[in-house]
Amino acid sequence: MSPYIILAVVLTVTAAAGGGYAKGRHDESMVQVEQQRDGLLAYAERIKQGEVQHDADQDRINRLTADLGRVRVHIPACPTSTDQSGVAGVFSDRVDEEFGRLQARAGELFQRCDQLNIDAIRLNSAIGK
Repeated sequence: MSPYIILAVVLTVTAAAGGGYAKGRHDESMVQVEQQRDGLLAYAERIKQGEVQHDADQDRINRLTADLGRVRVHIPACPTSTDQSGVAGVFSDRVDEEFGRLQARAGELFQRCDQLNIDAIRLNSAIGK
C-alpha cells in the first residue's frame, strides 16, 4: 500500500474519532444547559407561588385586623311592658338589615383597598421605588 493511502486512512479515522469526541462533549454541554434551565424555571415558579401565598396571607391578616378594629354597635334590649320578646323596638327589621348590608359592603371595600395596597407595594418594588 502506498504511504499516502495509509496516511489518508489514519487521518480519516483520527478525524472521525475527534468529531465523535467533540459531538459527545457538545451533547453533554446541552444536557447541562437544559438541566440548569429546568432548575431556574422551577425556582422562578417557587418564587411566583411564594408571592401568591404571601398575597393570600396578607389578605387574611388584613381581614382579621379589620374585624378586630371594626366598631360594633350593640343596642341593648329594652323590652316594653307589652313586648315580652326582649326586642327593643328602636329600629325596624328593615333598618337592621340595611345596617348589616352597609357593614358588609364597607368590609368588602376595605378588603379591596387592602388588595390594591398590596398590588401597589409589589409594583413599586418591581420598578425600584
